[in-house]
Amino acid sequence: MFGSIARPRWARRLVGSPLFAALTAAFAAVVGLLGSVYQNEIASAFPLTLMGPFSGGVSWRAVVFWTALALLAYFVYLRQAADDDVRSQLVTTTSEAERVSRRIETHVQTLPPAAFQARLIDMAVKSHNWVSRGMPRMPQASAEELAAVIRGLLGSLASLALFYDDRPPTDDHAPIYSANVMVFIPNKPSTVPRSHRTIAGL
Repeated sequence: MFGSIARPRWARRLVGSPLFAALTAAFAAVVGLLGSVYQNEIASAFPLTLMGPFSGGVSWRAVVFWTALALLAYFVYLRQAADDDVRSQLVTTTSEAERVSRRIETHVQTLPPAAFQARLIDMAVKSHNWVSRGMPRMPQASAEELAAVIRGLLGSLASLALFYDDRPPTDDHAPIYSANVMVFIPNKPSTVPRSHRTIAGL
């Protein structure tokens, strides 16, 4: 609203400055002085006296008073519009700052620790080495070797989960993270042999 009234930047700065507020207050004092000094002329002139008779023709003192009063009302309106514009910008800035603060708080609460990426790369390299040793191109790995690879991978996942949570404190000891394996065996006979030794090794 205020931007359409005072387009130039210097005009917006002037209306919103303390100097403009002081000049408006001084101008209001001048208007009040005119109204008290020339109250008889103002009271006997238009618009306070609608039907006449108007003695002495047009009262220029009344014209000056009403013109000054109209200018004062316009100055007060400009100042109020400037204050409303600043208040609106402040509300918008505050809302944006709160939104950014909530976003940062959410990121801080969900982001992993600083060294998590390096730990993840290290675990990925170790997991690749375990799989390469336990499951080569021509898979001849035994059940024990395969179980060792699976244990290593699961241990890596549990270690990463612990590192991601930044080792949350507990009552009397350090937290222990573990990974469980669930093996589904259908009721009908399966074509893939699963010995008790293999299942126990997992």
